[in-house]
Amino acid sequence: MAHVTVTHNSYGSRVGKSIGTAVVGVGLFLISFILLFWNDGRAFQTEKSLNEGSKAVVESSADKIEPNFDGKLVHMSGLATTDETLTDPDFHVSAPKAIKLVRDTEMYEWREHKKTEERKNVGGSSDTITTYSYDKGWEDKLIDSEAFNGAEGEDHQNPKTMRYSGETYTASKVTLGAHTLAAEQVSSVGSASELPVEAKTISELKSLKAVSAENGIYLGKDPSNPVIGDIKVHFKVINPTQVTIAAQQSGESFKAYQTTAGDALMITKDGTMTAPELFAAAQADNVVMTWILRIVGWAMMFIGLMMVFKPAAVLADVIPFVGTLVGASLAATPFLLASFLSFFTIAIAWMFYRPLLGIGLLVVAGGLLALYIRRAIAKKKANAAAGGVPPAANVPRAA
Repeated sequence: MAHVTVTHNSYGSRVGKSIGTAVVGVGLFLISFILLFWNDGRAFQTEKSLNEGSKAVVESSADKIEPNFDGKLVHMSGLATTDETLTDPDFHVSAPKAIKLVRDTEMYEWREHKKTEERKNVGGSSDTITTYSYDKGWEDKLIDSEAFNGAEGEDHQNPKTMRYSGETYTASKVTLGAHTLAAEQVSSVGSASELPVEAKTISELKSLKAVSAENGIYLGKDPSNPVIGDIKVHFKVINPTQVTIAAQQSGESFKAYQTTAGDALMITKDGTMTAPELFAAAQADNVVMTWILRIVGWAMMFIGLMMVFKPAAVLADVIPFVGTLVGASLAATPFLLASFLSFFTIAIAWMFYRPLLGIGLLVVAGGLLALYIRRAIAKKKANAAAGGVPPAANVPRAA
């Protein structure tokens, strides 16, 4: 059964909160400029560093250590392996010659879901209707049921602690032929595969009253009918695998190679790759990361502007229908402004780092600004022809 709460918000409190939201929006808006500018500087530095590395790298064999390559950026491929046996101390599951042993744990728990709806009233006030609903499910972290809301939540109690949590066990020494991989390289090696738990291992866990389920361990009476507090445990393993690296040789091991362009290079990829293929893959990763951060920066700017414009929509909510129209009309403005300013910021960064390409981006940014101004003018003319709605309430002004 769901639990519903209703909170009344006066017009004054809504205006005050919207002003506070706008202040936060200004901060988010300003931070987005820093992120966008920094990101393209980072991307350019990484690109230059990888280009420098691709020219400085020397081919080496994993089978033997070349003393004359010490301090140089070396490229090699081979089998990353270890002689160690990793063991989970709680469940006595072992993985011989494993680079990593991963324990995934889930507990059957109560979960709370929250849904919020706002209903505007004439005069500018509003009512916030919050609906809390509950269900059961498997989660990898403990859910604090004491934080549940309402009387309904009081009947849904989870255990105070999670008896077993997820763990990762890593071999202390992983070798690549005659070399020893650095910890940073080991963390990037291989993909995990499922490690089924043998029936013999489960039968030895008598004190835990464990049973077998889905190739793992089940702590509870009946896997087909779980109850709150039951636990599922599964294991994954990273076995010896082929890897390709580019890093500075340091004795029998490796460390990051410091480039004059700024980045310290330590590249590790699964599989066998030539040096050009390895650096091309690293360049592709850099492009992907650059676009991810650009989208994040644009989203921060867009959300920040939406927050800045929030007071205008709330002020117009004295008549709910008008407030809804104002909010809808203002929605396009943050989108266009964020798009223009993001392109402009990236263009300025490129003008600083790559002048020729930066000019092209400035042209695109100018086109977006022209589109924004044209839309604003067309909206004003349409309002004037309709005879009526004040431009200040419905039309965004050009920056």
